[in-house]
Amino acid sequence: MAQQIAASLPNTIHYQELNLAKCSEQEFRAGLIRLESQDSPCLCLIDECDAKPQEPWPYEILLPYLDASVERGTPFVFVLVGNGGANLGEIKKRIAARPKGSDLLSRIPAGNEYEIMPLSIGDRILVVLSQFREVGKEFNREISSVEKIGLYYVALNPRLANARQLREFAVRAIERVPANDDRVKYDHLFSAGDPENKTFWLQAQPTEVGLVNTFAMLKD
Repeated sequence: MAQQIAASLPNTIHYQELNLAKCSEQEFRAGLIRLESQDSPCLCLIDECDAKPQEPWPYEILLPYLDASVERGTPFVFVLVGNGGANLGEIKKRIAARPKGSDLLSRIPAGNEYEIMPLSIGDRILVVLSQFREVGKEFNREISSVEKIGLYYVALNPRLANARQLREFAVRAIERVPANDDRVKYDHLFSAGDPENKTFWLQAQPTEVGLVNTFAMLKD
């Protein structure tokens, strides 16, 4: 969502992502310092903001930047994303128990908290279709359709539960589609020799009528 918002903004607004789970203290500090070096308003995504729960430094470093827009009029907007709990209330409880966690929560304006529910089966199908089309464009490919048994596989696969996993899945599939084909077929979803291909195919046999060699069309 943050990436889509950033893509819709004019070039005069800088966008930056920092994944706390992947950053050392020095890397996190350096990333925030880069915000101040920009001669423009900044939108910054702090991903995995509830990572490193035993460390005292993440929020100590971040708090002055959250205060900057109020104290100095610095045009920073932060989007903090966490997924360490079953719901928003649990995430906030875990954050509050951390050093400076209550201070962090107090900086979030009332009404600026959102909870994104897990994807339903219909959501997952919609997301993966969208990703097949978008990834195809990134590869300078025009993907016109997807075999329905492939979508059935996505619907039943618990490992494809969020948009990030579906994005990676779509990238790998598009890489396997031959250059002279504009369709994503079931076999393109698997690397060569992947036993899951045959396993799912056999499991799906009772319901595969109408799914094999029939395609869902992609349209802009």
